[in-house]
Amino acid sequence: MSAGAALLYSGLSVVVGSRRTPVKMRRHVLTGVTTLMGVGTVMNGISPSWPERAIWTPTTAVLTALAWRARRDF
Repeated sequence: MSAGAALLYSGLSVVVGSRRTPVKMRRHVLTGVTTLMGVGTVMNGISPSWPERAIWTPTTAVLTALAWRARRDF
């Protein structure tokens, strides 16, 4: 699972960071990332696992805010 996530994040960073990717496509990708990170924040927040709530909820919340900000900048 972690290897798959690493590949996915690598692919997303290439799409968003490439100057060859049209701005509209970058914005759509970042919208999707923001949505998924927002769902991840909620899921981590309702998890019965204390470490998951303590560590991953704030982490995914920050990633959600950063993806949203990056999306606005395009």
